[in-house]
Amino acid sequence: MGVNVTEKEKMMKKRKSVLWQSVAIFLMSLLSSCANYLDVKGISYLSIRSNKPITRSQIPTDAEIIVICGIDEYGNVEVEVQNNSDEIMIIDRTKSFFCDKEGVSKPYYDPTVNVLAHSTTSGHSTGVSVNLGSVAKAVGVGGTVGTLLNGVNVGSGNENSSTTTNTTYIVDQPSVSIAPHSKANMGRVFQESYFGIETLAYLAQKGDSEMNYSYNPDNTFSSCKITISYSVDGGLTFEKVETLLYSNSLVVSLVNQTGHVNDALRSIYMKKSDLFDEEWFTLCFGGGPQEADILVNAKYRTIKTEDYNAWKGKRTKFYNYK
Repeated sequence: MGVNVTEKEKMMKKRKSVLWQSVAIFLMSLLSSCANYLDVKGISYLSIRSNKPITRSQIPTDAEIIVICGIDEYGNVEVEVQNNSDEIMIIDRTKSFFCDKEGVSKPYYDPTVNVLAHSTTSGHSTGVSVNLGSVAKAVGVGGTVGTLLNGVNVGSGNENSSTTTNTTYIVDQPSVSIAPHSKANMGRVFQESYFGIETLAYLAQKGDSEMNYSYNPDNTFSSCKITISYSVDGGLTFEKVETLLYSNSLVVSLVNQTGHVNDALRSIYMKKSDLFDEEWFTLCFGGGPQEADILVNAKYRTIKTEDYNAWKGKRTKFYNYK
């Protein structure tokens, strides 16, 4: 039996109410846990979408490959590949890439050979030790000189030892085989820093301008594309599946001079009423000292922040298939 529109609206309102209560409890616990007054200058919000916004349950059963992308609060993108077929799948990591907003392409195969060396030394030593104080006493040297020499030892001897060095060479694999109906991690983790909490913290801490931007894949200020090359016929032919992740909204609300954080929260909700409906978002309460380097086209890179760790978010994974 379907759910009518009125019941759906009630469910959505209830869900948003629960989420708002969660944010309120989070903020209250944050304020009560601070030994000093938390100077919140602003609140910033960022949400991320995929060019194929689907859930796991929406993936058809006859899909050959499923690509699963996870993003943490620092913008690190981790990718898993699931072989959904009955054949052994080969992932060509030399032809699988992470491409950032600037168009810089990075392969999942790293040809660099890492060398780890560990040395151990073993052996024994023999020798003699003579106390000069005893010599001084034997030859009749006394007074201050005898007292000083009493604590001095002179040693001599020889040592036989051998050193063994174990060297380990770590070589990346250009291809990975995945058994039927199993999955594997792509190995390398890349970062899209504009997705990270540092950018939001800077905008919230800056506290001099409000923002309300909506983006699509063509005009977004931050995005990345993951390309996975795979084969299910033993490497005779290869197909590719591409996933685009992009920032679709950026909102910043300032806290007024009275310090009412709730007013800024209401302001964000008025600007983006569906903020909690996004599958991936970060809500950042900015405060504390900050330092930032502004690089290309007024985009914030190399951002250093301290004491801003007040954020709440939702980290749903993104799925794609073919």
